[in-house]
Amino acid sequence: MLRILLFLFGFVCSTHVSAAPTVVFDFETPELPGTGNINVPTFGPVSFTEQGVTMTITHENDVEFAYNRRTSTAFTSRFGFQAFSAFGDSGGSSRFDPGAFLLDFDTVITSISVDMGDFGVEADDLLVEAYSGLGATGTLIGTGTGFVPDVSGFRFDTVTVSGEGIRSVRMIGGSESIPNSVFYDNITVTLSAIPEPSGALFFAALLCGTTLLRRRG
Repeated sequence: MLRILLFLFGFVCSTHVSAAPTVVFDFETPELPGTGNINVPTFGPVSFTEQGVTMTITHENDVEFAYNRRTSTAFTSRFGFQAFSAFGDSGGSSRFDPGAFLLDFDTVITSISVDMGDFGVEADDLLVEAYSGLGATGTLIGTGTGFVPDVSGFRFDTVTVSGEGIRSVRMIGGSESIPNSVFYDNITVTLSAIPEPSGALFFAALLCGTTLLRRRG
């Protein structure tokens, strides 16, 4: 009995939790065609895959949004030179549409952070909501807020939400007059940590096997 208990103790002690994998969607590649400041309109859904994780972007009112590159009026170096936003559509309607962006993930995540910025035409309130179901459905797991002040030049804030079982995110940033008017970049997600057995598990199994052999002998 003592040896069985030692085996169970060894099994528990031998299992450790690996570092939770982190995946970043930064929109820097591929480079947008042309030169200077570029807006490339698109409709969702648009999917991106990084390190085996797929993120799909849609707009909840199904309006056009755009990939953006800024050179002469550059984003900050940490933000990068490419992002996406509700700016740059062919008709202008999405810039004033109060609908948010929806992010769906093909696997469960435990946290998300999003860089959200603007060039200071007006102050912007930022909101990120995490849900248990796809398409911002199911249980609201958590909410994160941020703020971009009305100052000269480009400014951004990083909004973070954490919680178990996140499958989708709803995010929006803007002012009362222009509800969805910020640029989004560097979407960073953390996956669930994975328990991994160490070498001690092998030792415990060997000890158990030796005990059984002695009993049979």
